Amino acid sequence: MKKLAIISFVIVCIVQGCCTKKDCNSGLYEIVVRDFNESEIDTIILLSYQNNGQFTNPIDSHVVEGYSNGDGTATLSNYSQLDTNRDYKLLFSGLQKEYKLTDFQIGRKSCNSCFPFGQESDFYDVLEGYRLNGELHQGGDGVSISK
Repeated sequence: MKKLAIISFVIVCIVQGCCTKKDCNSGLYEIVVRDFNESEIDTIILLSYQNNGQFTNPIDSHVVEGYSNGDGTATLSNYSQLDTNRDYKLLFSGLQKEYKLTDFQIGRKSCNSCFPFGQESDFYDVLEGYRLNGELHQGGDGVSISK
């Protein structure tokens, strides 16, 4: 009887160890820029617009900064998350160029589901694609802008 209890405990531990305990937060929080000088990413204006590709009448704006990742890339900060139901325009202080983000394609992935504790009922959103200045970008972990 004691042997059966030990075997049962080991089996439960193994099954429990296979479960994924992932934070299922959805949202797009990160924009990474590549090959920009520090002076070019010092101050960036992030404008949001209606999701129609017209870029008239901004809905909201944020001043964001780029923080170097030490590998030739920088992560933009000072905004909460991007609403994928909007279009965005980024204006870089050190450049005379604007970058437009449109047509976010969002997928769903399951999380925190494993036998015997539940079915695949928890989901989180993932970015599958977006357009940057009209060019389609697919896959990846988030929005990436190259100079």
